[in-house]
Amino acid sequence: MIPAHPETKRIAAILIVAVALLAPRVSEACAVCSFRDDGSQRGFMIGTLIMTTLPFLVIGSIIFFVRRHMRGAAPSLSRSSSSPS
Repeated sequence: MIPAHPETKRIAAILIVAVALLAPRVSEACAVCSFRDDGSQRGFMIGTLIMTTLPFLVIGSIIFFVRRHMRGAAPSLSRSSSSPS
């Protein structure tokens, strides 16, 4: 890796600071970044809650139904294999 010239580092630092100072103005265009008191914050929080819990509910439901099905099938298999014919 080629070492950077000190002047290049200074210019890069100035650019980073300039972008950081101008970023809040740009972020106001984002619906998520600049909440107002118009209900958008509540809607965003509800949507986040739904998107966070939904995968757990789906996976949990699948595991529940598979285990219930396996438990229901296991006694019938053991009865048929243990009873002499």
